[in-house]
Amino acid sequence: MTSPRHADLSGVLVKIERAKTHLNDFDRRAKRVVDACRKAIVREHDQQRSEYVYRFRQVPPIPPMMSAVIGDAIHNLRVSLDHLAWQLVIADGGQPDDTTTFPVLEVPPTPNRYGRVRVQISPGVSKELGRVLDEVQPYKRTKPAHHELATLHRLDISDKHRELLISVIGVQFLGLQPMSLPPCQGSP
Repeated sequence: MTSPRHADLSGVLVKIERAKTHLNDFDRRAKRVVDACRKAIVREHDQQRSEYVYRFRQVPPIPPMMSAVIGDAIHNLRVSLDHLAWQLVIADGGQPDDTTTFPVLEVPPTPNRYGRVRVQISPGVSKELGRVLDEVQPYKRTKPAHHELATLHRLDISDKHRELLISVIGVQFLGLQPMSLPPCQGSP
């Protein structure tokens, strides 16, 4: 290991900015779908159950490009972590290589053949950096699968192997503004 050097985070920031651009594009495209969903919702009163039921007159089509756009955003965010790992290795005085990645672990790592358990982003990373990376791992949380890093990692893998399914639905009881639903005819 060599002496510590200055990390260049410009690649990390570029990837994050690119993800933001994709997210803004997705939001713009999603607004059209959400608006179409809101217009397609019909509220009916079920006399037998004495409750209101919300139905879609027709489900608006989801443009396939939305999956590509959100997939690009997810990938850019995941890759920004790998860029960060590369720079952490450099700042730690190490030499990154093709195996340098940001670890995302939902289960604790198992001991190696020498009995050591370490979360590593590259061979030769200091124990201090290993401890920091270990502390941010999803397996350290109560619900590892719900951790943001685990979710990002799984979504990135899913997007590489198949198109992400995008579902957009507007229902009053799930947190959208109450006034966004069309009024029910004849309702009080």
